[in-house]
Amino acid sequence: MNPQATATGSDAVMVGIGSQRAKRPVAAAFSLMEIVAAVAILAILAAAMLPVLVRQIDYATEGIEQTNLVSIANGFTQGALATRYIPSQANWANFVATNLGWEVSTVQTNNRNNSRVFLIDPQLRIGTNTALPYVQSGTGAAGITNVRFMIVSSLSSGLPGGLVSGVPSLASDFNILWDTPDNTKPAGTSWSFDTWTGKGEDLRIQRVNLASGFSHLVLTVQDPTNAPYSIDSLLPAAVGVVTYGAALDSYYLNNTVLNLFYLGSGTNYLQASQVLQRDSSWVFSSGLWRNGSVPAPSLGTAGSLESVIVTFYNQSPQTATAYSSMTNYMELYAQYAASGFTNLAVRTALQAAMHNVTNNVSTLVP
Repeated sequence: MNPQATATGSDAVMVGIGSQRAKRPVAAAFSLMEIVAAVAILAILAAAMLPVLVRQIDYATEGIEQTNLVSIANGFTQGALATRYIPSQANWANFVATNLGWEVSTVQTNNRNNSRVFLIDPQLRIGTNTALPYVQSGTGAAGITNVRFMIVSSLSSGLPGGLVSGVPSLASDFNILWDTPDNTKPAGTSWSFDTWTGKGEDLRIQRVNLASGFSHLVLTVQDPTNAPYSIDSLLPAAVGVVTYGAALDSYYLNNTVLNLFYLGSGTNYLQASQVLQRDSSWVFSSGLWRNGSVPAPSLGTAGSLESVIVTFYNQSPQTATAYSSMTNYMELYAQYAASGFTNLAVRTALQAAMHNVTNNVSTLVP
């Protein structure tokens, strides 16, 4: 007899349950070796990808720092042109921060928490100024030399010892750093870059040359008189004069406003204004300022109008008086014409000036 055939009751139930359990799949488990292999593969991938990731972060940091340095340089230049002032190492960061609207600490320190260094060319000359700060005066600067600055930043370790803001003791140090190609370490300076732990690509140098931020202005006078002008002001106290036979030959920061005047009836009248953006030259001739590519004849040129006038002017006191009365008459006539021939006060003065011309010229006729 078949035993399975005679199973009844609880035995039959147990057999059925056992059959169902036997049909269920058994879940496979990871062995220790498989887990170790997976972790090893992940470690290899991480080791391969980590330098790439770090380098991408470095690239991003370098780009941010380069952008910041350009902004700082622009803030420095634009501030100097706007205020007619160039700061020293003592207040350069405050000066830039004010012009950019940044925090001072943001100017002084980069994203890696390393201090930026502001360097001034030891051979800098602005007129008689060999040290900063520089404040532009009405007479400008007689000449400019090496108006150069650098902002130096490190994206790794701090900069070498001795490399601090200010004027380097050696001009050669400044020049070497200025000429150092990007992404390389400077060689041959006293700052010991050869023992610096940073790499060449960690060094960021922003160069600023303010030579292009100055305009060369020349004012000369060919009339036998002094010609008035002013810088950045229309106030009478700010008006200077260019002396006859001499010249104003100076450099001014771009955006400086030059005002040129002519003298009429004892009053300075504004003739022209110019915002200096490039080299410029003006000549005061025949009572007015003139600007042209062809210079007026020099006083020493025989037969020139200026030479004839000067000869006439120096003949005697009567000729000088006659010349002055004629120029006064012409100035008053120009004012009367500018008023549309309606200013009665100028008309009265013009009639009196004409009477003076008649009398003074009559003294020259034998």
